[in-house]
Amino acid sequence: MPDPQAATAPDAEERDRRTTGPVRLGLIGCGQWGANVAAAAERTVGARLSAVADVNPEAATRLAARLASAPKVLPPADLLNDRQFDAVLIVTDAASHFELAMAAICQGKHVFVEKPLAMSTTDSVALAKAAATAGLTLMVGHTFLYSEHVIDVERALREGQVGELRYVSLQRLAYGRFREDANVIWNLGPHDVSILIRWAGRPPAAVRCVEYMFTRPTISDLAFLTLDFGDFLGHVHVSCIDPEKVRRATVAGTAGGIVYDDVGGAVRLHVNGSKVLPRTLSAGDSRPPLDTELSHFADCVRTGARPRTDGIHGAIVVAVLEAATASAELGGDWIDLTMALGQVSSATDPGPRPDRPAYGSLLVPSQRTSFA
Repeated sequence: MPDPQAATAPDAEERDRRTTGPVRLGLIGCGQWGANVAAAAERTVGARLSAVADVNPEAATRLAARLASAPKVLPPADLLNDRQFDAVLIVTDAASHFELAMAAICQGKHVFVEKPLAMSTTDSVALAKAAATAGLTLMVGHTFLYSEHVIDVERALREGQVGELRYVSLQRLAYGRFREDANVIWNLGPHDVSILIRWAGRPPAAVRCVEYMFTRPTISDLAFLTLDFGDFLGHVHVSCIDPEKVRRATVAGTAGGIVYDDVGGAVRLHVNGSKVLPRTLSAGDSRPPLDTELSHFADCVRTGARPRTDGIHGAIVVAVLEAATASAELGGDWIDLTMALGQVSSATDPGPRPDRPAYGSLLVPSQRTSFA
């Protein structure tokens, strides 16, 4: 296991070169999504995909042959140890995220790691602390937070266009995507949990969850999560056994509501009691969210800016997923997040950015008993 204390900030010469030159990227994980991340990295201005790696060398060789940048093929350990690379893109099974990300940080590399950040709050906080101590960028691949649709809903909520929030309901349904390394809570849940936290501007105070195993005896493929934000509830319905693909969010407030249909490609604002047709807030992402995400990562590496989905955000999402798992094991009991969020707040945090909620200070007492 890499020693977090071994992580050190790059020297001044390296910082200067990284700021002015293209960000040299190495990719670990050459599966289906890894190939998508590699393609987006090749389209990223100010970055260069220089190497790919995988525990299966043949997978890395096949991917490299398809890429215009003709990256080198290296074993994962060699890529992590090679000082030629500024940053590592980790697109592997969730269980390997912590060890690979910590190894990269200890080698002085900036890290982009796919969601979830790690499989425990403790490990997620350790990564956030190590990156902050070393002065390195740690960014989590919560891709939907880089969707123009999600950003448009966030803007409407910040502007009070729906009044006071009452509830937010999100559905992420499809058939397939059965994974052996993650159940539906950890596979699909991070998307909508991260969206809810971003829209709320704070973590939930408590969570409960029920899950069902229909296709396999020990791995859930259907789950319902309820997140208590104190003054409103968030509901998440995730499934990999539904016949129709659905990615939809409904926001209900005192003055109106929003319907975000990602499959249909539109966000519409409804005014309560009005006969006027709903107003379209956005009708399509002009750029793939994954491209926006990788460009943001490269910019953060060059400038030192904090990512929209930094280690703190990633750790909060993991804390919610851990609590949801505990709740499901108890048959759907409420799990209070106070202790877990206290653990997250202990991570080194340079302070809020203007465009990033200051998580923690906005927590409100749970009102879940009034919803029972």
